[in-house]
Amino acid sequence: MFAGYSTFRDVPPMERFDRFWGRFPSFLRQPLARAFGSQAPDSDRNRKLTALGGRDGALHPYFLARALFTPEQCNALLTSSDNDVLARANSPLQDGLRRAGSLDAINRVSYLEARCYMLNTLLRDSDVMSMAHGLELRMPLIDHQLADKLLALPGAWKLYRNVPKPLLVGALKGTLPNEIVHRKKQGFTLPFERWLRENLRAEIEAAVPKIGRGPLGSLFNYDSVVQVWDDFLNQRASWPHIWSLICAGAVV
Repeated sequence: MFAGYSTFRDVPPMERFDRFWGRFPSFLRQPLARAFGSQAPDSDRNRKLTALGGRDGALHPYFLARALFTPEQCNALLTSSDNDVLARANSPLQDGLRRAGSLDAINRVSYLEARCYMLNTLLRDSDVMSMAHGLELRMPLIDHQLADKLLALPGAWKLYRNVPKPLLVGALKGTLPNEIVHRKKQGFTLPFERWLRENLRAEIEAAVPKIGRGPLGSLFNYDSVVQVWDDFLNQRASWPHIWSLICAGAVV
């Protein structure tokens, strides 16, 4: 609601690049994108830039920014793809894009974050964890009246230099002590990076070969799964990539 995530600064330039790049004929876009991909260091960021440049199946830069795997990586990981299934999966995303089409770039990200990341990840996780402990959880900052007012404001008002969530910070001025209002943000990320490299490494190395034999094994390409683990160990991929495959392979 207050444009606090990095997506609010990253996606609008990606949109502009996508529009500019889209003016080039397709027979030039793909070779140039592949040339960039072959020369740039292998990393999550560069793989996504290559996918954006090649217009490689991504519906919109926002979804590419939030995705773990690029469309090319998904094609490599999955043994086959069903176009009907893909169309059904993309349908709600396309609906969100249509609804956000009249908004400016920053408010468009806000709407998509609310419809996708907040709805499918943040609220789900909050509900599961609070209910596991018998707690009722309420989020006043996503009240629909507040959301309506915030989406009606120019998106540019929500970004100011290096001040995160300037509208919220300004609203709290004089209400809370400055050391609270301007305190550095602290996330809730658990040390998965260290766990996967150290404490859980033996378990993960034993689990990776089993993904192809699990309930979803017929869907995954074994060599590509092993490549994801190798990319993580060599710092070419972040921990959620391999962790997501481990979780998917454990589905029963």
